[in-house]
Amino acid sequence: MPKSELTDMEHESQIDSTAYAESFTSTVLSTAVEFEVQVRVSFSATMDFTFLGRSYTFRIWRTGGRSNDKFIKGFHSYTPRDNNTAFGSVGADASGAIVVRMSTDQKTRAVLQACKDIAACLDKILTVHMTSVMDYALWYREEHPEDNDYSSLISLITCHCIVHAEFMSSRVPRHIVKF
Repeated sequence: MPKSELTDMEHESQIDSTAYAESFTSTVLSTAVEFEVQVRVSFSATMDFTFLGRSYTFRIWRTGGRSNDKFIKGFHSYTPRDNNTAFGSVGADASGAIVVRMSTDQKTRAVLQACKDIAACLDKILTVHMTSVMDYALWYREEHPEDNDYSSLISLITCHCIVHAEFMSSRVPRHIVKF
């Protein structure tokens, strides 16, 4: 059904529906952690996992929507990928313009790989900044907001996720303080 025949809520529901779900295990601070990933039709994703007895959800939106083309180009330029099999390809056309040649399944696999890279980045951040992971994530977002390459994008997404999920925060009750 074309968008014009759908209400805004129905259209949003279709975009936000899960296209693919998979779990993977990654090491975080020498602990095997199982991540449950859902990739949406829009190519955004969520990663649910439990670490040190607490459950977290990382919401990854910079891989989807209008950001998808930039994400895919960065994904392919970061490291050599297989040629057209799992991740498709990015190349130049006759005029030199960058062209993405990827099916929906290949884009979904690229988002899933990005989720695995976010888990690996989380491990790296924790290894270096375990006692101040939230401070580091806040600092990184403020001082390094650029996402010009895949490595910077994955680092930035990971830090956004740490902050928004209140990862390893003390979860102290917040009391309203008024002037």
